[in-house]
Amino acid sequence: MKCENTGVVKDHSGLDGCKYLIELKNGEKLQPIEVIDNFQWQDGQQINFSYEEVPEAMTTCMAGKVVRVTCVELIGK
Repeated sequence: MKCENTGVVKDHSGLDGCKYLIELKNGEKLQPIEVIDNFQWQDGQQINFSYEEVPEAMTTCMAGKVVRVTCVELIGK
């Protein structure tokens, strides 16, 4: 599967209910709640990824769309 988007992993553990978010080039933030691959999140990682929105998901983190990551690969740090 081809990872179609590029983003940067940001540690937002200072925000209520948040941990790692993915920030897109346009500034939009995505909150991954599921990851298909066994990926180890770290602040500052540059990644290629694909995702599906999970609109029915409920979280206490109010910082971005909730998503299921279906493809992820590290491209830099």
